[in-house]
Amino acid sequence: MASQHLFRYSSGFYCKFHQLSKLNLLRTNTQSSLTQRFIGNSEPKLTSKYSNWVTGFRRILCGPSLSECVQAIYKLLARQCNVYTGQRLRRLQRMWFFYSALYPETALQKIVTNFAKQNLRTTKKPMYYLFGAACFTWEKERISDTDMRSIVAADEALLAQLYSSSNYQQTVELPSWDQIIDRQHLKVWRKPKESSYLYEYKVYAKFFDISARSFLKVNMDLDYRKAWDNLVIKLDLIDQDDKSDSEVIHWVSHFPFPMQSRDYVFLRRCKIDHRTKTMYVVAKATDHPSLPPSKDHVRITTYQSTLVIRPHRTFDENGFDYIMTYHDDPKAPIPTAAVTWMTREGFPGFVQNMHAAAKHLDSIAPGEVSSGNAKENKQFLPSLHTNA
Repeated sequence: MASQHLFRYSSGFYCKFHQLSKLNLLRTNTQSSLTQRFIGNSEPKLTSKYSNWVTGFRRILCGPSLSECVQAIYKLLARQCNVYTGQRLRRLQRMWFFYSALYPETALQKIVTNFAKQNLRTTKKPMYYLFGAACFTWEKERISDTDMRSIVAADEALLAQLYSSSNYQQTVELPSWDQIIDRQHLKVWRKPKESSYLYEYKVYAKFFDISARSFLKVNMDLDYRKAWDNLVIKLDLIDQDDKSDSEVIHWVSHFPFPMQSRDYVFLRRCKIDHRTKTMYVVAKATDHPSLPPSKDHVRITTYQSTLVIRPHRTFDENGFDYIMTYHDDPKAPIPTAAVTWMTREGFPGFVQNMHAAAKHLDSIAPGEVSSGNAKENKQFLPSLHTNA
């Protein structure tokens, strides 16, 4: 919609305005002569007692000034523009409802996104973000309490069976899951995804020398993750929902040579249940219009991760058990033997890195690790990257 149409006025408005100006000028000249006849040149000799009376009498004879008339006309013009703008907005709303009935919402989002790409190439980047924010609806995308309960229900039940605050370890069998790592305080299972070469992984671990809150911070703090995880290329917060505390994260990660780096756009939400003394983290892939796929990275569109943490005593005391379930599609068919070897070698090292980062976090004073600069954070973890 052209912006000049919003301020369009009727064809006869200019003529009426010109006639009104001439009429006001003629009335002013006529009435000023009458005022001069009645009052004469005695106005400077009047005392302040009669000045208000003279001003009122002159206003009665002369009427409103031209500036007051113009101001009134501008008010009428603004009212007309408001009515016209409202009609245009209602027409746009009816068009949106019409196309919503013809196309699904995802198609409409793509249409608006493509429009923004084609017509906003010469504009600044924040304008494109404005279109992206308009297309991303938190009412449908946020991770609700019901979603979290349904996603973590299986892991919470399994953790209840394996949970123990002592060195004694429960044994449990998981149907359709193959156990590939079986250690005293670390267990890893996997199962194939239906009609796919991919696997879903489940990790259980127990720690006695770090706190549950520090372990949660290691997984949630984006800037600290850049410090202890040397595979991270980029990790940024893109959007946030104040109602549910859900977040949209953009994560770019190195992949083994010669594969290209991968990037993830995913929703994430953390919830702490003080009644059951349990921490939950749920993450799953999503699309955000402000982050279209880039040629520099391979976009991962299938991804989901859950983390359930239960402390032995309190969140701030050492000792907890946790279960993490994870699956994604790296878009790189890797032989099963190679996947098995990388799993047996990679998962223990990754868990060890998280443990070392949380251990260091418990040992330093609060606020000592800078949350604004990942390069400054890396000086606190010199041994992590040498062992990784």
